Amino acid sequence: ISDADQMISSLSGVKIVTIGNIGPYKGLETFIQMCVFLNEALIGDMNFIVVGPIYESQIKYGDKLKRMKEELNVENLNFIGKSGNIVGVLKAADIYVCSSRYEASPTSVWEAMSMAKPVVSTDVGDVAKFFEKANCGFVVPVGDVKALAEKVAILIENENLRKVMGNRGRNFAKKNLDVSICVQKHDIFYKSIVNSAT
Repeated sequence: ISDADQMISSLSGVKIVTIGNIGPYKGLETFIQMCVFLNEALIGDMNFIVVGPIYESQIKYGDKLKRMKEELNVENLNFIGKSGNIVGVLKAADIYVCSSRYEASPTSVWEAMSMAKPVVSTDVGDVAKFFEKANCGFVVPVGDVKALAEKVAILIENENLRKVMGNRGRNFAKKNLDVSICVQKHDIFYKSIVNSAT
């Protein structure tokens, strides 16, 4: 079992994390603008953390995000690059944010749920469907900075709600998203296809 990521753990205040390969589809401009909104709206200690590699094809985009951080003076926004310890990253996080513009099935959201972290996500992939069942976080429209910030603010200011939603998400993930369950569902699906063809 991994320990909490030391670099993230060493940061002060509430830690709001997003994870993924750095690219335009991740909606990180929205994430950065959310940081600005929250820094202006809330009084309190918080840190925003972006975890993920910048591949050669995305260097210009990565540079654009870093310039945006500087121009908007978001001093508590941390780009920490690739991590080989996602479990440790999520252990150190207080809130997980998915600001993606589009996704089929955001693995990082399911991972955050499995680690009992409350999630605020844009309405991509299966997120809304799962959250409606699990009641483990908030879903907002893609690109809506204000809505994203407002939902994150609710969690920043309510530690008990973070714990409740985090636990709901973990329970849902254990019952519905565990690898063994996914394998079983695939097996049933493939057998139904084979049986219908014979």
